[in-house]
Amino acid sequence: MVVPPTKPTKGIHPARISSRAHMNRPAWKILFNVFLVLALTCLAHADVKKKADAKKASDPYAPEVRDISANFVAGQSVEIELAASVGSLKQVEFLIRQGPQNGTLSAVRPHPRDTNKGIVTYTHRDRNAPLADRFTFASRVDGGPMSAPGTVTLTGRGFEARMEILEVSTASKVFPGGESSIKFSMKNSGDAPFSRDMKWETPWRGPTQIELKAGEKADFMIVFKPAQTGIFRSSIEIQPGTESSKLLLYGECVRALTVTPGRLMLAVNPQTGAREGTLTLVNGRAESLKVDVRAPQRLEGSATIAVPGAGKSSVTLRLPATDVNAFRGDVIVSTVEGPETITTEADAKGQELRIEAPANGRLEFGNIEQGVTARDEIQLRNSGGKTAIVEAQAFPPLVVTPAHQALRVEPGASISFAVSFKAGQTGPFQSEVRIAGAGSVIRIPVAVNVIPSKLPPTPETKPPSTATKQSKAPDLTPANNETTMETLTPLQQTVMGYLRSKGMPLPKDKINPYLERVKDVRVLDRSPSSISITWKKPEIIPAKWEVEASVLTYESESNSFLKLWKTLKTWEPLPTDSDKAGIRLHTLPEASQIEIRIMGVDRDGKYSEPSLPIMLETLPAWAIPSWFWYLLVVVALVTAIYYLIRIRRGDFAK
Repeated sequence: MVVPPTKPTKGIHPARISSRAHMNRPAWKILFNVFLVLALTCLAHADVKKKADAKKASDPYAPEVRDISANFVAGQSVEIELAASVGSLKQVEFLIRQGPQNGTLSAVRPHPRDTNKGIVTYTHRDRNAPLADRFTFASRVDGGPMSAPGTVTLTGRGFEARMEILEVSTASKVFPGGESSIKFSMKNSGDAPFSRDMKWETPWRGPTQIELKAGEKADFMIVFKPAQTGIFRSSIEIQPGTESSKLLLYGECVRALTVTPGRLMLAVNPQTGAREGTLTLVNGRAESLKVDVRAPQRLEGSATIAVPGAGKSSVTLRLPATDVNAFRGDVIVSTVEGPETITTEADAKGQELRIEAPANGRLEFGNIEQGVTARDEIQLRNSGGKTAIVEAQAFPPLVVTPAHQALRVEPGASISFAVSFKAGQTGPFQSEVRIAGAGSVIRIPVAVNVIPSKLPPTPETKPPSTATKQSKAPDLTPANNETTMETLTPLQQTVMGYLRSKGMPLPKDKINPYLERVKDVRVLDRSPSSISITWKKPEIIPAKWEVEASVLTYESESNSFLKLWKTLKTWEPLPTDSDKAGIRLHTLPEASQIEIRIMGVDRDGKYSEPSLPIMLETLPAWAIPSWFWYLLVVVALVTAIYYLIRIRRGDFAK
């Protein structure tokens, strides 16, 4: 049967006809094909795993090596331990794959204990060869497959010694000529022996040669024996260029004789009038020590003494009572250990006024005819070391010249006052001349007997003085009788007003023009008993500060108050900033005022210009305020009224 060919459908491609035919296949055929592909894939994977397991089963001892690092000394040999990881107890065989370039390798030897290790000896070619090298190795078991290669990295160091200081003891303090020992430990941690001849600096004495083998440790002794006092330090490198071998030495030599104080300030002895000070000498040696004390000119007390062993002695230095000027000099204390200088100072003695004439300290005119004017003279000497300001006063009919004037009397100088008496009413007459100065009043009694005139009076006659030359000291006993003073002149009133408000000025020779005046004084803190103040520190720092407080004193002769400046001792330095200076006034009365001034003092005892007067006031002491008592009374009244009201209401009735 012949099937007539079908005509292609118009507009449809043949490939689309085939796709449609494929889509018309049954679903089970498609699922069968997918299952067939999956089955073939699983069979292929199982076959690969089987082959891998078979290969692994045929080579169960395949080893694995790791990279190694080792160190060596130039020109020397070193043993290197090779290791492999393997799951077997059979001996692992190690093979060198690539040899070193700067040395040689021995044959690989089995490890005496571990079967997975081997030992090979590397020998460096010589000391001049490079200090870096490498080689590779591999391993296998029973001729099996070879492991991947491992690398051995070699690092070398020079063949030399290396000295290290392990421990150093300290030297105890010694006297000159004595000795102390120091022990130090060293170790040669290098590969070569060490040897060196040593030279030690004075006063150190140690071993002349130090020798240590490689790895050896030893102790050495050094003797410290100084000839003079001081602190001695030394640094020496046992092995030059090696910091670890630096030896630091320290020793201290002290004087066996200790002299105190290091700076001596002489003070006035009130019994003798001399200025004195004492040096204490302490001997630290067991045997006695000869000491020579030499004082400079003007200072008495030079001596040569023997200070007992482990004992002490003292030497008194003094300025005679007649030496009143300021002093500064060096006392030399010498022993076998050498000299020591002690700076000695003394301030000038204060004002000391003494009557030179009349010698007995009394003016005795004797018998004077009525109408005659008699004259005599008083000579006053300042035997102190500071300038004195004096003023003479007399009461009519006595006249003293110059009178009511503040006069300066320099140290060692004298001043004269003319005293005249005009005889008037007959009969005995007694009075006195007063000379104020140096903080006291010298009273010179005057005695005269006026007799009737026998001849016409001749004025201005001067009978000879009847003052006797006696060595009796002047009578300074104050008189109790009160007298009136002549009216002050305008100039004198001005001077008295200045003294009342400012006080006595400092002498010019006592002022150092290079010391700055204290300025910008500020109150830092106040309390009921203390006040802290600061001021700007001057460019030239004085040796010390002096604080003076004003005191008003009543002068009966002038019937007025005068201001005196007295040194204030109740203060202490105050820690301040670098550009500030300060003090703390303490032991002050509460709720009180104090007027002070501050001056700088140099080493010669001269002052700066005083600061402007500063008026300070302490705080009042703490007390319960008055309002507290008022409040307490109000609370009591309110409480009482409250309870009265409750009582009237019967709140407390049962």
